[in-house]
Amino acid sequence: MSFISRPSALLRRLLRPSNSELAWFRHGQLSIALEILTGIKILEQLPIADERSRHEAISVLISLLVDLDLYDEAVKVYEELNEARRPSFQPEPSPQASADAAYAAAPDPVSAPLDPEHWRLLGDSRSGTLWERRDPDGPPTSD
Repeated sequence: MSFISRPSALLRRLLRPSNSELAWFRHGQLSIALEILTGIKILEQLPIADERSRHEAISVLISLLVDLDLYDEAVKVYEELNEARRPSFQPEPSPQASADAAYAAAPDPVSAPLDPEHWRLLGDSRSGTLWERRDPDGPPTSD
């Protein structure tokens, strides 16, 4: 049997796949690339007496992915998958946090515009109280 330098590229050219078939072909390549990356991660973790052999094996696998133009994409997807599988915990808000959030969402009475229907001018600055709040359902109150 003879040696083929880039069998994936040759297969893709010979098949002349449609766009959907090409997407599935790329999906298959990426799936295998992820499996190879997992093998690399395992090799990096295994206690092997001969470090040179470990680095050679890892180098061969990385070269394979680079030659297939899959390395960068596979590493990106691998990291995204690794992040997605991590558990994430959302704490339930405490009653105090809920009260703080409600207070923060309430309008600020100092910066709220004056409603002319509920306020009237009582006098000038020499008389002390300048404004009176008129409550439509009750007696006037001075602020």
